[in-house]
Amino acid sequence: MAPAGTPEPIVQRLNAAVRQAMASPDVVAKLAIEGAEPWLTTPAEFHDLIAADIVRWGQLIRDNGIQIQ
Repeated sequence: MAPAGTPEPIVQRLNAAVRQAMASPDVVAKLAIEGAEPWLTTPAEFHDLIAADIVRWGQLIRDNGIQIQ
């Protein structure tokens, strides 16, 4: 994630750096110890995932009357 309005070249550079880090066998091994595995997306795919989650979880919250206490 990056702040709204981050210039696209910076977003792409950050994404490339994350992809490079996630390709490291050391990083993959450390994630595996925690029961996780790398899951890489493009910035656009990640944006769409977050937008869909907001809709899905928002609906669940409204349907069940969940409130913050």
